[in-house]
Amino acid sequence: MKQQTKSSNITVGLDLGDRRHRFCALDERGEVVEQDSICNDRVSLRKLAGRYHGALGVTEAG
Repeated sequence: MKQQTKSSNITVGLDLGDRRHRFCALDERGEVVEQDSICNDRVSLRKLAGRYHGALGVTEAG
């Protein structure tokens, strides 16, 4: 994982799945800061939201 920049400069894309969600966080230059998958549960989603508090979030489902 690259050094974290200010969350307000981050965009997090979230691809929702039945069991797991994939996410990718991009900095203001469009470079990947972090990408991974998380479990489809409240605890995991809250941790991700807390890590990127203030970031722009984009979701895809389907």
